[in-house]
Amino acid sequence: MKLTHFSLTFDVQARVFVAGDRISGTVKVGFGKETKMRCLMLCLEGKAKSYWDVKQGKSTTKYRARENYINQNILLWGGMEGSRLHPEGYATYPFNFPLNSDTPSSYEGKRGYVRYTCSAIIDRPWKFDEIIKEPFTVIHHLDCSQLLSALNPIYEHRNETIEGCCCEDGSVELDLSINKTAFVPGEPLIYDVTINNQSGNTISEFYLMLRQVATFTGYSDSFFSSGKPHYHTKQENFSMFNQAVRVKKNSKQTYSGASTIPSLPPSILEGCNIINLQYFIILKIPSGWSSLKVEREIIIGTKPARAVQPCAPRIPTSNEVAPSQIELSVFPSAPPSYDELPPSYAECVFGAVDIHDEDDGEHTTTHGNWAPAYTYYNWNQQNYSGPQPQPVRPAPPSYDEL
Repeated sequence: MKLTHFSLTFDVQARVFVAGDRISGTVKVGFGKETKMRCLMLCLEGKAKSYWDVKQGKSTTKYRARENYINQNILLWGGMEGSRLHPEGYATYPFNFPLNSDTPSSYEGKRGYVRYTCSAIIDRPWKFDEIIKEPFTVIHHLDCSQLLSALNPIYEHRNETIEGCCCEDGSVELDLSINKTAFVPGEPLIYDVTINNQSGNTISEFYLMLRQVATFTGYSDSFFSSGKPHYHTKQENFSMFNQAVRVKKNSKQTYSGASTIPSLPPSILEGCNIINLQYFIILKIPSGWSSLKVEREIIIGTKPARAVQPCAPRIPTSNEVAPSQIELSVFPSAPPSYDELPPSYAECVFGAVDIHDEDDGEHTTTHGNWAPAYTYYNWNQQNYSGPQPQPVRPAPPSYDEL
């Protein structure tokens, strides 16, 4: 076989498709002469996997789970029986395939993934097949407008007694306020942190972070397993505040700012039953031998809330403070119309990962590294009058302990 050209391209340059839409593209082949082959096949695959190991002494228990979303073969040329001659020269074969509306969003993590690939296969009897394998992103939209609490601000109030080396050492009071509950990548999260230091220590640091918590479901390979599912969590942290602070004893300071939500997969991973994603804003203030910690869940979606929704009046719980009791500099930042802010796509903030499968042979050409892309909204292009948003980057491993 004299193969002079073999390529697979998608009609959408960003190779991002929405659940419920159609995947379309083209396979092109070129032969220097008539070539014997069985067929030219397109294989679409979508699957989720979770995996982790637990060592106990000298033994290791493996936990695994898998779901399949797409497993479709499309015949582009030839047939499944016998061989035939493909004409010399170049040929183009378009393809078009519908995605189910419940197909989950792409995700690449350290203990599992939701991954989609499209492979073009030149099937040759008695010889190695030639394969081109291309990944693509699927986005299952999470529309923040459908969430009743999307534009509700978050308020949290804490007052903690501080422990000294041998006795109580006063107290620290904090207020955390965030402009709303649901965000999309590219949008500014606006915050106020107020620290009232009535302890005997000067507060010189605090940590404000965005945390992704991925929960994986798996089943043990142990002979003695009960067959019940097991769960494993993995967290990724992003620093949102990196400035020196100084709150002297018997003083009060407010720190205000904004951080841009990075390109991340949406909360929940709807449609996937073995991987779940949650996002939290975590504030931690060390003081003396104690520390104060606040943790509140937020939602990351793929479409921003389009307008302010009516919502029921909120009554603050015992650890919250009513909006009227806090002097806020935060405010909803959603644009008046979703259509005024068309999204672009940005590669996942975690970067590319190796997506080679164990069954990929030497005659399989694929991306060695791949990162899914998610909807990303450039809020700076709008009439935004809040604090200048700062970029958010992955935090060092030490943040796992916070």
